[in-house]
Amino acid sequence: MKKHLIFLILLTVSVLSATAFADSHYAIMVDAGSSGSRLHVFEYEITLSVPVIKDIFSESVKPGLATFADHPDAAGLSLKQPLDDARQILKSKGVSLSLVPVSIFATAGMRSLPEDKQAIIYQHVTDYLQQSYPFSIAAVHTISGKMEGLYGWLDVNYLLGNFTTHQATVGSIDMGGASTQIAFSTEDQTHAEDEIAVTIDQQRYVIFSKSFLGLGQDQAREAMLANPAASSCYPEHYLFKGKEQGRFSSAQCQAVYADLLEQKQVSQQLIPLSGRRFIAYSGIYYTFDFFGVDKTPREAELETSLQNVCNNTWEQLKNNYPQVPEKYLAIYCANGIYFEQLLYKTYYLHDAELTVTNKLNQQEIDWTLGAMLYELVR
Repeated sequence: MKKHLIFLILLTVSVLSATAFADSHYAIMVDAGSSGSRLHVFEYEITLSVPVIKDIFSESVKPGLATFADHPDAAGLSLKQPLDDARQILKSKGVSLSLVPVSIFATAGMRSLPEDKQAIIYQHVTDYLQQSYPFSIAAVHTISGKMEGLYGWLDVNYLLGNFTTHQATVGSIDMGGASTQIAFSTEDQTHAEDEIAVTIDQQRYVIFSKSFLGLGQDQAREAMLANPAASSCYPEHYLFKGKEQGRFSSAQCQAVYADLLEQKQVSQQLIPLSGRRFIAYSGIYYTFDFFGVDKTPREAELETSLQNVCNNTWEQLKNNYPQVPEKYLAIYCANGIYFEQLLYKTYYLHDAELTVTNKLNQQEIDWTLGAMLYELVR
């Protein structure tokens, strides 16, 4: 509550002091993910029932903040380039930088660390911000998976225009490196711990939002590697773990990931999804795009593409896809099988219920815009 109050005070001061810039105000938000951090500069207007938010600048850096657990003094400096560039962008607009709130929201990578290590990293980041930039610090903390899922849902439906038109909303499925989130509007009353209400333009929505830590594409693949049948998820002749050789088998790899999803009891933690439409993005999009499946992919189409691509040897794949970096080419088959098991065999989505994309109405999907919206309407 205290952090939210600070954010609102900063936003209010920004609004009252920015009359020289019409109705536009600014905020910086950083998605501190498991593999890297991405900074966004948002320009927003709050004169309408549904705030108008524009992502006017974004920049990514690697690695993620969680990688600084053993040398936290370097965590703040890792954000220097995007913060410098954001400062320059805002200065060019004549914005008073001291009135621009900065929020750094970390996700699953930091959730995986002990709280004391998180606190040390955040203290170093906060100190760096205070010493190096004139921005106002609104928040530097780890958000829950529940909130991350909600922010993704808000972003997807905002980009679709569903809040201004009061159209039926769609669900969202986000795939990160360390966790995956699923969120959708519901009338269910039986899972209060996974539900959160939000009111936008006088309409109240109750959102079921569930995050599965350890089931992001990278950590799920790491868990897969511990399975004796891990070779079935890699192309033939590909060397993994330094010495083991891939022997791709769709059926065996499916069984590996099905076992992992069962161990995590994913389906048991959900409420019924039947009949709902979902937008899947981030890691799922990039893998499906590689396999060349439609935006509204049929399960059979994905399975056919997986077989056609992944039954090639590693040498053949490198020849067929010379433009794809080998570190990604090596894992597309494993990720493809995993997403197939998650979407169709665990969530039980039917073909017409799923759209896979990274943009809606020419704007990239990113939960940070949803987080910005949430702060403005709550």
